[in-house]
Amino acid sequence: MKIRIFKKEVPLVLYILILCVAIFNSCRDKEWFEHYDKHDEKVNTKLWTSIMNDSRFSSFVRLMQENELDTLIASEQSFTLFIPDNTAFESLSDTVKLIDQLLKYHISSAMINTRNIQESDRIKTLSEKFSHIEKLGSDYYYDGHLIIESSPLYLDGRYYVLSELAYPRPNLYEFTELFSPVLKSYIDSRDSISLDYSQSTALGYNDQGNTIYDSVFTVINRFERDYFPVTQEFRSKAATFVLFTQEQYNEALNEMADNLTGAFNTYEDIPKKWQNEKFIPEIIKGSLFNNMLPFEAFMEEDIKSITGDTVQVNYEIINPNSIICSNGLVYTYSYFTVPDSLYRGELRIEMEDLIDTVGNEIWEWNESVTALGYSIDISEQFVSTASG
Repeated sequence: MKIRIFKKEVPLVLYILILCVAIFNSCRDKEWFEHYDKHDEKVNTKLWTSIMNDSRFSSFVRLMQENELDTLIASEQSFTLFIPDNTAFESLSDTVKLIDQLLKYHISSAMINTRNIQESDRIKTLSEKFSHIEKLGSDYYYDGHLIIESSPLYLDGRYYVLSELAYPRPNLYEFTELFSPVLKSYIDSRDSISLDYSQSTALGYNDQGNTIYDSVFTVINRFERDYFPVTQEFRSKAATFVLFTQEQYNEALNEMADNLTGAFNTYEDIPKKWQNEKFIPEIIKGSLFNNMLPFEAFMEEDIKSITGDTVQVNYEIINPNSIICSNGLVYTYSYFTVPDSLYRGELRIEMEDLIDTVGNEIWEWNESVTALGYSIDISEQFVSTASG
């Protein structure tokens, strides 16, 4: 009986197997056919040879040769190139410097297949900066520029054709340098010399038992150590910075000086020590955040800053349009001010510091006091102030 059952089940198993194969073949999408039927591998063709033979890329080829990058692409390494055609290069200004870096931003040593990108990905380029590839619908974009064509797979790589030139984006530090010099100066001032234990050799011990090193020193930036490495490029790490302009910063200090009166007349009178030790660190606490935040994140009642502090952000004074940098996002202030809480508070002054004795139980204001024309009780009697 078991043998008869087995024989009856064999046709059914074969039928299921045939059906699965048919379904698999029918599910191969259009991209599968385009890759294997339309874009066969050019196993006997070099990437640079193909590019040189395409008249659409003559401007790219010429600039690559002038900057001695052609020999790199013609080497035994594999590359993916994102090539603007001759029309795209017509927009290249004569004032653009570092052409070699611009070209390197269109080259990656990784083998990139856009079909494997589901939504977006960051690609490390030869310029050491990361570009951004994004899929929107059925199209792919390189830093927001449409990829209009994909080449076959050559012996040592492939290329994609861009509709426009892609310019390397500044990192957060480079953008700060241009937009807010005072904050850039603050970041630079955080440099500190430190012993590099990994490269230093222990020689012995001194009389106090401390290790003596054949010392190798390195520079550590405390801002980047404590907050975010704004000068570095990452594939997945990013930060969001809300920045003020130099003019906004100066005007905020001018407003503060007006409120303080006395010896403070303009932003130049505000002590640098207070700015660097109190004001700017307080700004950073409420203006620097992990990850690339959408503007809506600032509308939350409480938001955690990069320092781990929970802060409240006045989103009404922040421009909602962000600026994409190579390692994060930048938002800018539409209005910037110094919070009163940073320089106003309970002020205690001993009366003896304001008056001088001129006789028995007779006082007068000292030279540091400006009289306002009203009386103040400084003892059991009233002393009337008539003038300075």
